[in-house]
Amino acid sequence: MMRTQAISFRSGMVVMSDASILTAQIKTSLLDIARQASLLGDGLQNAAPGEKAVSPNASVQYLLTIAEELTRMAEACDDFMPPHSERR
Repeated sequence: MMRTQAISFRSGMVVMSDASILTAQIKTSLLDIARQASLLGDGLQNAAPGEKAVSPNASVQYLLTIAEELTRMAEACDDFMPPHSERR
C-alpha cells in the first residue's frame, strides 16, 4: 500500500507518495555529495596543484569527474518521479 504525504508551500499543496519522497531525498543527497566532491576537488587543486597549470592532479580530476557524474544522476531522478504527484 502506497502512502502519501501532503507538503504545503506558499503556492499551494503538493501531494507526494512514498516513491516521490524517496526520489526527492535521493536527489538531494546526490546533489549534496556532488557539491562536497566539487569543493574538495577545488580545495585540493589549490593545496596541491598539478605539475603544470594544464594538467590537474589525478585526485582533483577524479573528484571533479565524480561530482559531474553525481549531478547527472541527481538530474535523472526527475525521470523516476511518479506521474501522479500533483499540486492542489
